[in-house]
Amino acid sequence: MSPNINIDLKDSEAKAPGGGKRVFDAGWYRCMIVDSDYKPNKAETGYVIHLEFGHLDEPYRGGKFKDFINAVHVKEQVQEIGRSTLKALAIAVELPNPDMVEKTEDLHNKPLMVRLDQEEDDRWGLQNRVTGYLSLAGFEKEGHAAGPDPTATVRHKGGNGAAPASAPYDNNTQPLEDVPF
Repeated sequence: MSPNINIDLKDSEAKAPGGGKRVFDAGWYRCMIVDSDYKPNKAETGYVIHLEFGHLDEPYRGGKFKDFINAVHVKEQVQEIGRSTLKALAIAVELPNPDMVEKTEDLHNKPLMVRLDQEEDDRWGLQNRVTGYLSLAGFEKEGHAAGPDPTATVRHKGGNGAAPASAPYDNNTQPLEDVPF
């Protein structure tokens, strides 16, 4: 006979063993930002925008992934890359004035196309890396194919323990070199 454990799970989220991190196939996907935060980075050398995206289409509908943008940083190059990325995102979600993002919430609940690639890291394992943002109209105009990219390969990153850097979003789907922090 099995013991009665009586554990109330109504306030718990169901996750697979290992934290439930799901890695999506590389490719372009219709998504929207569902949550965000703006907080100091670990080194206290700047501020990072944390973005959580939700997939809008099957088979990944409801699946989530994250991206991080260095909005303020003591290193000018890091800050410039972060701000260029933020502007590309503001254009992709079609903010009325993409030259000014007042609140991260202004980016929420607006469909856009996001390019995901895969990266293998010695410390973190296989993970997704955002490498592009486009508006729905821009995506259609450029003629990209939505969904998994059968020609994509996994990029290997050395295990220095650093989180993936934000990269410039110039609509180029080629892997970009990491910015030194």
